[in-house]
Amino acid sequence: MTGNGGEGKLVELLIVLGVLYTFEVGEKNKGKKQIAGDTQAYLAVDDLEYGVAEKIPLWLFGFLY
Repeated sequence: MTGNGGEGKLVELLIVLGVLYTFEVGEKNKGKKQIAGDTQAYLAVDDLEYGVAEKIPLWLFGFLY
């Protein structure tokens, strides 16, 4: 996990299949500035009921725990 100056957390996750996914964790109005250009990057967003495009609700990650 890499910190980025207090603007959220950038998390890179290597899945067993060998594919690298990048998750930027932040609030509902978090932009895609830090993950722009990365085709395997997604936003894990707080206070979001359902996902849209590259935004995944943060609460869904609780089902994986």
